[in-house]
Amino acid sequence: MPRSGGRRINTAFVERLNLDMRQRVAAVGRRVTTLCQGEDSLQHALAVFHVSHNFVLPHASLCRPLAAPIPTNGTGSAKQWRPWTPAMEAG
Repeated sequence: MPRSGGRRINTAFVERLNLDMRQRVAAVGRRVTTLCQGEDSLQHALAVFHVSHNFVLPHASLCRPLAAPIPTNGTGSAKQWRPWTPAMEAG
């Protein structure tokens, strides 16, 4: 695997973004342009995806610890973190 500055290049983050895009934008997922009725519609759909991905969806790196763990009703461990979005971080 190629190295950059002594580190290994990891493409997992790019692949995860590609998967999210294919799942949320139908025209990209199906690889056809007939769903979006032209290039402008595709660009608008991608813009909506980027805004929601970067500002609306909670990011793991921004999560906040809870004062007390919240027990779950299932067999999983108690919730210890509150989801936090970039928009919430910006105020």
